[in-house]
Amino acid sequence: MIALRPQPRRGFTLIELIVVLSIIVLVLGASVPMFNAIRGNRSVEAGYNVLASAITRSRAEAIGLARVSGVLFFLDATGRVNFTQVAATNRPAPAQDDAQVAVWLDVPVGAEILQMPRGVGLQTFDVTPLSGGNRVNDSYIGYNLSPGDVQHGGVILFDAHGILYSAKYAFRGTVDTSGGPQPSRISSLLNLSGSNFIPAGRPASQRGFTLFDQEPFNNLGYSRDDAAAAGRAYDQGQPTDEKTEEAWLDLNGLMALVRSNDGTLLRGEQ
Repeated sequence: MIALRPQPRRGFTLIELIVVLSIIVLVLGASVPMFNAIRGNRSVEAGYNVLASAITRSRAEAIGLARVSGVLFFLDATGRVNFTQVAATNRPAPAQDDAQVAVWLDVPVGAEILQMPRGVGLQTFDVTPLSGGNRVNDSYIGYNLSPGDVQHGGVILFDAHGILYSAKYAFRGTVDTSGGPQPSRISSLLNLSGSNFIPAGRPASQRGFTLFDQEPFNNLGYSRDDAAAAGRAYDQGQPTDEKTEEAWLDLNGLMALVRSNDGTLLRGEQ
């Protein structure tokens, strides 16, 4: 009988190794954008859930205490979207009041400051008339500097009956105490130095919001400030064209309209 000698196992050649490694690199490279998209969508979903809960609590607060209450959006020092509860407070002295302001706002005692997930942008919006199926003016509210250089955004409010409230608002700089006027909580939050503050353009409280991935928004050169308050025309052309930016938000944002009678969110598709 002739014994068969086992054949030695042939290893991979250098060319084969290079080909395999190249395929692995290509697959990993193609999967990174997909992973980022999935992660971004999950962050937007998480932000939506947190915000929906906060809006529900604010409406319950408005009904329970029979006063206007809602949510204010602003940016922290890192540019991350923050939000907190606000509520109607007493009007300032007639010399400091403004007849066009329907409600002066402050942050209630014990209100929490909450944050959107990192990388998630948010803008509030109003319902604007269309011409030929197209929006003809600024609908989204961006972020503008307060006198204390804190960027504040829109406000969503409910009246004492829990009905969505659209009215011009301002921020009360002081509160009356037994020791005299003291800086309000919203004054400390927005660094107003105890001064009453009426946002530029006297905006009205908003009816909904959109959440979006901040990275592609930034990469396209869009601005987070508010076009109307910054004095930019709605359709002035690139690179700060509000019309193009809002069209992008319409297509890429997760939109939610607050239903007026019960505060539930009517969610659009992303």
